[in-house]
Amino acid sequence: AVRQRGVRGRLAPGVRRLTMMPKPAAEGPSRVRAAPPPPAQQPPRDRAKTSARDFETRLEGVVNTIQEVAALRFDARAPVGPNGDIVDALAAGVNFLAEELEASFSEIERRVADRTAELSIATRELGDRVRVFTALAEFAAALNAIREPERLVAALAEAVSGVVPSDTVIITMLDRSDGRYRVSAVRGLAQGAVGAIIEPGEGTAGRTISERAIVFTEPHPRAETNAALRDYVQYESVRAVGVPLIHEDTVLGVISVGRADSLATFTQAEREAFVLLGSHAALALANAYLIEEVSALAIHDGLTGLYNRRHFDAALDLAIARFKRRAPAGNLAAIMFDLDHFGNFNRQHGHLAGDAVLRLFAGVLHERLRSADLVARYGGEEFIVILEDCALAEVVALADEVRRGLEARTVPGADGQPLHTTVSAGCAVIDPADPTREA
Repeated sequence: AVRQRGVRGRLAPGVRRLTMMPKPAAEGPSRVRAAPPPPAQQPPRDRAKTSARDFETRLEGVVNTIQEVAALRFDARAPVGPNGDIVDALAAGVNFLAEELEASFSEIERRVADRTAELSIATRELGDRVRVFTALAEFAAALNAIREPERLVAALAEAVSGVVPSDTVIITMLDRSDGRYRVSAVRGLAQGAVGAIIEPGEGTAGRTISERAIVFTEPHPRAETNAALRDYVQYESVRAVGVPLIHEDTVLGVISVGRADSLATFTQAEREAFVLLGSHAALALANAYLIEEVSALAIHDGLTGLYNRRHFDAALDLAIARFKRRAPAGNLAAIMFDLDHFGNFNRQHGHLAGDAVLRLFAGVLHERLRSADLVARYGGEEFIVILEDCALAEVVALADEVRRGLEARTVPGADGQPLHTTVSAGCAVIDPADPTREA
């Protein structure tokens, strides 16, 4: 058989359990002398009225407390009397419920506050990410619109700060003529830093070159800055980032970004942007170099490196136009060079030796003429030079100097024997009365 136990209900705090006392057994007449009658008391009807008013007042207090709790004022409490009657039990129950609701509501408020703080942080991070990547898109569009490498490098120094706010920007580029890395543009540093040589492994940029990866450095004093740049840095401490510009396994250069405020760290969005910034800049530079090379091939002779006939014709028209504007103060002269018996030389010694003679003579012209002079390969073995502000006597002397310079040099033949060749020259100056190409 199953034994059933009585379940004692849980009482709210402050409520006493009422027990039923047994009635006294009936007794016979007492032999003890009866006590004197008690003093006169309040009539039962008045006592009932007073008890009812007290009950109503206490009950009203409980109802008011319930209303306050319903209005989310969970700190409200109903008074609990010493009687332990039903009103006190109700008041204690309401108070217990209010305490439970107050604890639960506090926990909800705490969780809401935590989630609000997390949402605020996420909103700020999202806003920062939108700002950075919007600026990155503008950065890429601006770079793609520039075709000249020199202009592109100068624009990089300004455009980088639009993506990642910074106090210093240093653009270090590979000098393709000697394979060394030099500072090409700066922002936030003295312009004297331009041209400084950056050795691989030294400083932020040097480490970026040697490691071929993005380098983040903690704030460091100016004394620990790359020695080549130390005198041009105006800040006592800098937090820096080096971004390599890599294209087809070649480090074309480095973008170095610095912040002087030691507390101004780089955000996660900015760190991600550095990767894209470097790839965009490297691609833009590679395209600019390619366009420059293609453009150079379009106006230069592939064998000698001198200007070709097409470029010469256009440049000569410009030179004549300048002469007309300056006349009669200026002058314009021309020298036509023709390698002697070049066809026989090719047939006798071969085209490889002939090509060597053409390159040799182009080198002599480069050595003897000014960078402002227009020098072109006009035909197979014909070369032409246009000189501004030169008298006829000066032009003749120059032509003779070039002629003797070629005579003094040789090229190796097929059997290793030195081969000599000569050149003839014709000189002329423009006729002020008829300043045309034909004249």
